[in-house]
Amino acid sequence: MDNQTEAPLSSNEKTVAGILLILFILLSILTIIAHWPSEAPPTANAVYKYSLFDVTLLKATTVVKQVDGKPVSIVTEPTGGIHWSTLALILVAAAGFLGNMVHISLSLTAYIGSGSFKRSWILWYFIKPFSAVGLALFLYFGLNSGTSAAPLNLMSIMAAGTLAGLFTDIATQKLKEIFEAIFKPTNNLPDKLGTAGPKAMKIDLEHMQPPKINPGGANKITIPGTDLDGTKLVIKINDVEVPKPTVTPTLISFDYLVTVDPKPVKYQLVVSDKAGVELGHKDL
Repeated sequence: MDNQTEAPLSSNEKTVAGILLILFILLSILTIIAHWPSEAPPTANAVYKYSLFDVTLLKATTVVKQVDGKPVSIVTEPTGGIHWSTLALILVAAAGFLGNMVHISLSLTAYIGSGSFKRSWILWYFIKPFSAVGLALFLYFGLNSGTSAAPLNLMSIMAAGTLAGLFTDIATQKLKEIFEAIFKPTNNLPDKLGTAGPKAMKIDLEHMQPPKINPGGANKITIPGTDLDGTKLVIKINDVEVPKPTVTPTLISFDYLVTVDPKPVKYQLVVSDKAGVELGHKDL
């Protein structure tokens, strides 16, 4: 399968990728440091004097004046500056970005190190951190709805934002649970999807039998999985589609006959759905 999308990254591309990862991680860390408040907010209406790397809590001032010969205390609330709610949004967004950059760094280095990185995923690596920022903010809104009159725990919301970026799939599931708990949606559509289908479909290539192709003749190949009959599956070996595989809810089986025998031989198995979405691949 020699094509441009499968070509490995060059040394220069790996260097650029590493530099970009470091820069974006440092940028998100510096953003958090630059907006970190000097004190935790005593109330949700707290106001801070704002400048980069110097965010100081503004406190009410009390002045005692003589009114008709009697001392009267006049409390002046702080004005100007940046409101805590705005500051919290900046910090949560930066935390979500930082968490996802850590996730991307681990993922990218693992795939490049193992030699299995695919260029078709480059766009995913660019978009993922920004979608994680949105998820962190959504989670912040969901977890703190109804608490506008109470002070917020700065460390808790930062931990939630960072973890939302680090584990975006889990954060998405949490938001789904919050939405369902609030709105209790029901699906009364006449053609609604059942629980089985492409989203529930999984294949287990680690337990595929046989684990390697025998170039000496016929191979009876079986691939276990779950919910495999939810849609049509397309199985290809070295870009050639396997005709009429047998598919049950828990097993894919087909015969593969090697018609040529170059040495050495590399076989790549790719399983995808009818829409062309890859479910898994393995070198045999």
